[in-house]
Amino acid sequence: MWNPKKVVTKQEDVIGLVGTYIPMFQGCKLDKNSLATYSKLLMDLPLENISVAFEMLTTQTKFFPTVAEIREIAERLLWDIEFREQHMGK
Repeated sequence: MWNPKKVVTKQEDVIGLVGTYIPMFQGCKLDKNSLATYSKLLMDLPLENISVAFEMLTTQTKFFPTVAEIREIAERLLWDIEFREQHMGK
């Protein structure tokens, strides 16, 4: 079962990842404080899942995604992986 305490994602890695997607959304202006907040609220998730969530959202939304939108996809990926491991083997 997924345990957020086991995930070790560094805040600076999340800030770097989120920052790479800002130019893809016209008019998006996140300052350092906003990036730090995004990072704080996402760092309990694997960086790979956050990245996949951003990739999916760049094709689905016109505006920079909210933390809730990112988390929804990233967490769904975690549960999908966990379900497959439990019920179908690794």
